[in-house]
Amino acid sequence: ALLAAILFVVLRRHRTCKRRAAAFDGADRAAATAALFAYAMELMWRGGLPRENGSLLQQDEAVSAWAGKPVDFPALVWLNAEARCSTHPIPETQRQTMRQFAADTVKTFRRKLKPWQKLYQKWIRCMY
Repeated sequence: ALLAAILFVVLRRHRTCKRRAAAFDGADRAAATAALFAYAMELMWRGGLPRENGSLLQQDEAVSAWAGKPVDFPALVWLNAEARCSTHPIPETQRQTMRQFAADTVKTFRRKLKPWQKLYQKWIRCMY
């Protein structure tokens, strides 16, 4: 039973990570950019950033404080809005900008976790 449970957890994590990577690397760059932003926000919220009711543009200082370095968060919020609501295509450079933001967020998220939280977030929640 223990072996079956371990196999289930490993396969579920593999499937989840594969689906996430497919969303990030998809041909629709606007959807991929929006998915990267949503993933980064979910990591920040699970990592201790308060989830406030209101505009994300107002959380500029909170995001920079959470990351421990200056983040041009308003530009990323506008890029997400453009990816979700605009009809014009998103260039690959903008997707790469969002991909870098998500990668930096994952690094910060992992750095903030205790060892038992890393196991939980990686294998049970499948966050990274």
